[in-house]
Amino acid sequence: LQFDKSRLHEANKPGNALPGMWDRDQMLEEWVRLTGRSPDGIEWFEAATVLKLGGIMAHGLYLCETGLGADERMRTWQPAVDLLVDVARRLLDDIGA
Repeated sequence: LQFDKSRLHEANKPGNALPGMWDRDQMLEEWVRLTGRSPDGIEWFEAATVLKLGGIMAHGLYLCETGLGADERMRTWQPAVDLLVDVARRLLDDIGA
């Protein structure tokens, strides 16, 4: 859900904003319908997921910058890490965490 447009951020994958793609609310509604579970507290899990992905990408960047990793594409990941940290902060601030 963190990649889809929400009131806190825009969709950060081009495909997530294409016509006909479900938005965050539609996905949550369908998840509730199919599972019968409440979405209460989902924001905390969204923030944790965003931070986990940011951590994985930051580690890849570190590996590349220190010469411990060979995938040069990782050198370009800093803007994505910054975006993920920013999104996670907004999510956590929104829930008062």
